[in-house]
Amino acid sequence: MCAGDGLDEIDILDLLGLLADKSLVVADTSAERERYRILESTAAYALEKLVASGERDAMARRQAEYFRDQALATDERFGTGSTFAWVAGVELELDNDRTALTWSLTQGNDAVLGGAIAGALGWLWNNAGLAVEGRYWISLALERVSEAEQPHVAARLREALSVLSFGQRRHDEAERATELYALAGDARGSARAQNQLAWALFQMGRLDEAKATVEQALATSRACRDTWNVADCLGKKGGIEFVRGDVGTAREVYAQALAAV
Repeated sequence: MCAGDGLDEIDILDLLGLLADKSLVVADTSAERERYRILESTAAYALEKLVASGERDAMARRQAEYFRDQALATDERFGTGSTFAWVAGVELELDNDRTALTWSLTQGNDAVLGGAIAGALGWLWNNAGLAVEGRYWISLALERVSEAEQPHVAARLREALSVLSFGQRRHDEAERATELYALAGDARGSARAQNQLAWALFQMGRLDEAKATVEQALATSRACRDTWNVADCLGKKGGIEFVRGDVGTAREVYAQALAAV
C-alpha cells in the first residue's frame, strides 16, 4: 500500500500515521515513497468483518481491478528508462499482483482480468528471474481466456510467453501473438510480437527469415513511433547481420540502435 494513491475524501497520510501510532499498520520509510503493511492480526480481523458484511467479493474485485490498471500502466512504461529501476518499482507490488492473480485465476472469478495482469507483467517475469512463475500464470490464463472474444488480452499473454520461451515454442507463441494483435487492430503490438518472432527464427538458424521479419517489425514500429521497439529491433537486426558475417553492416545497425534509445 502506498501513501498518496488517490483517496480524496480523507487525508490518507494522517490516517496511516494514526494507524501506525496505534500499531495497526507497519510503516516502511526506507524508500522514496512511504509504504504501509497491515499486520496479520489486523488483516484477519478486517477479513472477518468483510465476510460478515457480504462485501468480501466486491472488495476483492476492486483490488484486482486496481492492480490490473497498475500493471497495464507499468507495462507501458517498460523501456522508457532504467530496466533495473523499472523492475525494482514493479516488484514492490508483486505480492498484491499475486493476490489479484489468485483471486481472478486460481479461484476462477475473472479470467480476463487475471489474464490482463499476467500478460502485463511479462517483462517482470522475464527480467526478475521469475520465468517459471510467469509461465504458470500465463498458461493458467490462456486456458481460460477466449482468443476469439478477447484477442488483445490473449495476444499480450502469447507475446509474454514467447519472451519466456526458446526456439520453436518462442516462434509459435510469437506468431500467434502477431495474428491476435492484428485481429485486435493493434499495429504496435503486432510489431512487438514480430520482433520476438524474428528472434525465434534467429535462434532456429533461419537467418534470412529472421532478417525479413525484423525489418517488417522495424518499419511498423517506426510508423507507430514506438521508440523502444525500434531500438530493440535494430539491436536484433545487428545481431542477425553479425552472425550472417556482415560485420560492417552489423556495426552500423548497432550504432542506429544506440541512437534510437
